[in-house]
Amino acid sequence: MGIPIEYPDYPEGDECALCVDVLFGGVTPEFVIAIVQGLEKCLPYPAWAPEPPNGTFKLTQTAPCTWQFTRADTVSFIWQLTAGHSIFSILFPGFIFFTSDIPSNCYDAFPNSNVCGVGPVLCESGYVTCWWGPGAPGL
Repeated sequence: MGIPIEYPDYPEGDECALCVDVLFGGVTPEFVIAIVQGLEKCLPYPAWAPEPPNGTFKLTQTAPCTWQFTRADTVSFIWQLTAGHSIFSILFPGFIFFTSDIPSNCYDAFPNSNVCGVGPVLCESGYVTCWWGPGAPGL
């Protein structure tokens, strides 16, 4: 039977009309967990750059279809759902740890599209998965 939609089992955010039914089952989450795995340093790796941000991070909804988190070292994690695209980025001022743009409105798993030596990238390989609700680690 489950929990009725009007009583979600996780904090409800502003409705992401684009994906509320397709991806979120009727209730847009206020928080999502992003699990980052397998990021590999581009060599030579600059001594001033933070370590690749592999790990688990809690993102907060900042717009109806956008979730973000910025660490104290200014590494930013951004998940954005738009008409025709699902985008996940991990950025450091002027540099990129991770970018992925899936040509689908409502997608929650991302491979890193970075290639070392092409643009201002710090890492290649790896992937990100987004989770919400009671099964999400760290919520």
